[in-house]
Amino acid sequence: MNAPAPAPTHVSDPRLGVIAGAGAYLFWGVIAVIYFKQLHHVPPFEIIGYRIVGSVVSLALFLQLTTGFGELSRMLRSPKLLGWLTLTAVLVSINWLIFIYAIGQNKVIECSLGYFITPLFQVALGVVVLREKLRVMQGVAVAIATLSVAVQVFLVGGFPWIALGLASSFSLYALFRKQLNLAAVPALTVECLVLMPVGILLMAWPMRGLVIEGAGVAVHDVPTWVYLALAGAVTAIPLVLFGIAARNLRLSTIGFLQYLGPTCQLVLAVFLYHEPLDGMKLFSFVLIWIALVVFSVDAIRKS
Repeated sequence: MNAPAPAPTHVSDPRLGVIAGAGAYLFWGVIAVIYFKQLHHVPPFEIIGYRIVGSVVSLALFLQLTTGFGELSRMLRSPKLLGWLTLTAVLVSINWLIFIYAIGQNKVIECSLGYFITPLFQVALGVVVLREKLRVMQGVAVAIATLSVAVQVFLVGGFPWIALGLASSFSLYALFRKQLNLAAVPALTVECLVLMPVGILLMAWPMRGLVIEGAGVAVHDVPTWVYLALAGAVTAIPLVLFGIAARNLRLSTIGFLQYLGPTCQLVLAVFLYHEPLDGMKLFSFVLIWIALVVFSVDAIRKS
C-alpha cells in the first residue's frame, strides 16, 4: 500500500518549503476563514456539496498537469484501499462540516482552539490506539491541554464541542491516512470521488422546489454563485502548497508552521470579527500555548 518513493534526483529546497508551508497554513488560517464567512447565509450542507464536487474537478486538473492518474487508478482498483478511503472521506467531510458551521455561527475562536489542541490530541490518540509510549514532557503537555478544556467546560460555561470535534475528526483522519501511507493528492481525489454522489445530492437538494413545485426556492445572487464555484480551489490550493512543503522540509519544521493557522484564526476572530475573548477564555488559550511550548521543546530535544 506504500506510495511510490520520490525520485532520487529530487533536491530539497528548504526556502521553497518554508514559503509553501507558510502559504498553506496562512491560506487555511486566513483565506479559508474569510472565504467561508462570505457564505454564512448558505446552509453548510450545501457548501459541502460544492466543496466535494469542486474538489474533484480541481484535483483532477492538478493530477492531469502533474503526475497523471496512474496512482489514482491503482487506488480505485483496490477494494481494500477504497474501504479505508471511504472511512477517511467520512472523517474529512465531518471536519469540513464542523469548520463551515462554526465560521457561519461566529465561532472562529473555538475553531482556533480546536486546531491548537490537534497536535496534542494526536499524541493522546497515538497512546490510546497505537499503544505508543508517552514521553514525560508529552504527558505534561497533554495534561495541561486537558486542563484547558476543563477551564472551557467549567469556568467559561460550555462544552467546546466545535474545538473537540475539529481536533478529533482531523486527528482520526490523520491517523488512518498515516497508516495507509498514500500520496496525498491522489488519495484526497479518491475520497472526494467516494463522496461525489452525496455532494451532487447536496448541491441539487436546494433546487428541488424549483423542479418539483415550480416555486419556493431561494436563488443565490451572482457573488454567492462565484464563491460556491471557488470551493474546490479553496480546498486544492493549500493542499498543493502543503505537498511542496512536505517534500522540502523536515517534519519538525512543518510542526512549527502548523501553529500559523490557528494563530491567524484567533487574530481574525478577535480583531476583525470582534468575537468576545474574556479572561477565562484567554486563560484557557494561555494554558494551550504553555502546553504547546512544552510539546515543541520535547520535539526539538527528540529530533
